[in-house]
Amino acid sequence: MKGRLSTGLLILIIICILLLIISGLTYYANFKNASISNETSDWGSFSDYIAPFISLANLILIGFITVFINKTNLLVERPTIIFKIDDKRESYFIENIGKGAALNIIIKHKNNRNNTDWDSKVLCYSIGQNDKLKIFWKKSSDEWIAYYDDIFDNHYYTDIKDDYLKLGKITAKEYNALKEEHKEVIWNVTMKD
Repeated sequence: MKGRLSTGLLILIIICILLLIISGLTYYANFKNASISNETSDWGSFSDYIAPFISLANLILIGFITVFINKTNLLVERPTIIFKIDDKRESYFIENIGKGAALNIIIKHKNNRNNTDWDSKVLCYSIGQNDKLKIFWKKSSDEWIAYYDDIFDNHYYTDIKDDYLKLGKITAKEYNALKEEHKEVIWNVTMKD
């Protein structure tokens, strides 16, 4: 995303500069034989001519900055589920360290990382910011994955394999396929200590 935004910003800056250059060249083409005026009224007329071009360039850049800030906020203001192991290293739990509730959490695990099939699938209810959910139905596993939504219907995943945590976003198509696959969920769980 960072590369696309910087490329988009560069393109918009070039467009704005070209817009200002074209407006200046157009003005110069019409008045190239005139000398530089000392009259404030002439300079006022020039500013009346150039102001719409500057306003349009500002509007384009402010629009881009608004989109950029919105996308950045969506990355920051979202739930983020992580897997943790308790102090005694006896069991795992998930914690929402992000902002906002993590909804419709589906947790899968497999004991053999080389196996392509998941050993079980568990549907959990939502957890809010800083809430935890103990994974009491399984003590350990080679790989855990959690899929979840935010309130804006964005879909995310957290995967832990070999103590390496990976976070990401999934498409609506991938998420809908997941929901179809999880019609056979083993059980639903609520928060438990």
